[in-house]
Amino acid sequence: MKNPRKKGKNLIVMGILLMLFSVPNFFFASQKDEEAEKISHTNIERAAVRADSAKFHRTIAIALVAGGVIALIGGIIVKSKRNSEKTGPSVSTENGQETVPSGKPKRRWFWPLIAVGTIIVLVLIWALAGKDSRSQSDDNPIVDPIDTTLVENKDPEEPVVIPEEPPFDINQPLYPWKDANGKWGYIDNTGQVVIPCQWIWAFDYHEGMAAVKDSHGKLGYIDKTGKILFLSDQWVETNGFYEGLACVRYANEEWGFIDKTGNPMFLKTWEYADSFHEGLALVKDNNGKYGFIDKTGNVVIPCQWKYAYRFSEGLARVEDSNGNYGFIGNSGQVVIPCQWRNADDFSEGLATVEDLEYGYCFIDKMGKVVLPNKWRSAGAFKEGLAKVMSDDSKDGFIDNTGYLVIPYQSYIAWGFSEGMARVMNNGKYGYIDKSGTLVVPCQWDYAKDFNEGLACVEDGNNHMHYIDKTGRIVK
Repeated sequence: MKNPRKKGKNLIVMGILLMLFSVPNFFFASQKDEEAEKISHTNIERAAVRADSAKFHRTIAIALVAGGVIALIGGIIVKSKRNSEKTGPSVSTENGQETVPSGKPKRRWFWPLIAVGTIIVLVLIWALAGKDSRSQSDDNPIVDPIDTTLVENKDPEEPVVIPEEPPFDINQPLYPWKDANGKWGYIDNTGQVVIPCQWIWAFDYHEGMAAVKDSHGKLGYIDKTGKILFLSDQWVETNGFYEGLACVRYANEEWGFIDKTGNPMFLKTWEYADSFHEGLALVKDNNGKYGFIDKTGNVVIPCQWKYAYRFSEGLARVEDSNGNYGFIGNSGQVVIPCQWRNADDFSEGLATVEDLEYGYCFIDKMGKVVLPNKWRSAGAFKEGLAKVMSDDSKDGFIDNTGYLVIPYQSYIAWGFSEGMARVMNNGKYGYIDKSGTLVVPCQWDYAKDFNEGLACVEDGNNHMHYIDKTGRIVK
């Protein structure tokens, strides 16, 4: 552009337009930020809003500074041209001194000072925009987006921390589920997949945690939101948490215990270990003998038994070197001598034992036979009923007086769980209720007990399903 004055005017117009565009956007952005923060539900959302806000405010501030600088440069060019036109070239007087024609005197420092002052003001605006965004972030610290969030409190110096709402009710029961690709996740009691199927296998929840195995072969635990709590490649087998601890098997085939953070609890490992029950855990030493440890890892019942089982109702079943069964107390004392060919754990005050000569009967915690031996087989009492087998191999159920409540049938039966008992007839599984009515027909190739309202079954194509107590397929 040949005319410098015209070029300067264009720069002034360009700079003013840029500033006019930036100023309203600055205030409009601030208003939108406030509205966005109000509708943000979590701190992670608020953090994202603030980060975007800071970037946008700085962009607008840069536009303001650029507009001001462009306008000032244009003004300087126009003013310089105007001064040159007014003053014109210098002339000589008679005494030899140079003078300039009449006109306004030059102000050499006026526009530079204005330019510097304006830029300082605009930089301050920019700095304040950034400070506002930072102060918002400082006043509202970000916490774990999964576990907690901050809410308003009457005392601003002491914010209240509450659990953040998960996408579903974590108090509802969750069930392991395998999809068509063979990956495991979890469904709720409506059959909705709430934790995606991504695991090589997954087990039931115990104490709010479930054991899983990932695609890299690592074992670990997740919580009821599906969040990975910890994974490790040191374990080859894991069990559920009971009484705050879980037993795990290491690559060297030794067993140990971990807490709910995944840390090992005791220095010593065992040839075998079972979960804690009633404060004690079954362990097997290097000599192949069984005993019990407490939660400090100390052996409180020496490893002296050929075999032993977990404690139930204050007593533990043990097998001596002769293969006979009895019961010990939690200090290791023998309560019921080892005199039975077979035995089951105590349940509802009674235990099934097999007499050396006659068959199965029930004893109390003193070892006294309270229901005489007249059954070919018998199971533990569950929900007031125990399965017994007649001499002709038919199963029925008795109450704790020995009365036959559910007559003998030709099916094979298991104990009751949530008012339903598994039965098998001609190789197919179904369920009866406490009246002995076959509620769910024997049509499944495999079945488990009902657990929190649903039972896992498997059809003839090896497809798993969950059914309710009417036999309706939920998933």
